Amino acid sequence: MEKNFQCYLENEPPIIIDTTEESGGTGEGMKPFELVETALAACMNITARRNAGQVNIELHDIKTFVRMNWQEEGKLIFEYDYSIPENFTDIERRVIDDAINSCALRQLFSTCKIEFKQVAIK
Repeated sequence: MEKNFQCYLENEPPIIIDTTEESGGTGEGMKPFELVETALAACMNITARRNAGQVNIELHDIKTFVRMNWQEEGKLIFEYDYSIPENFTDIERRVIDDAINSCALRQLFSTCKIEFKQVAIK
């Protein structure tokens, strides 16, 4: 199978980005939409762990999930969820909630009008 549509992030190991076989790709690697979802989930996860550490909350086991829902015409909804240990107190849960809600990508997507402009990047 040809790899006509694959792109690579040049790091070690390389991350493969492709499309589905139905769309002409190989189905290997992440799809572009999954990359956006993963970036937002990672931002939430990193922010939660950083903020928890700043107030001496040990947070080693957090899972974050994001998916894009564009079923409503003209609207993109980032649906998300996360899981933390059940033994966390209400105060600790609020710290994590606040961190999830303050992730830099979430703030960017929530507060900025997004436009596209082609420019020469060197």
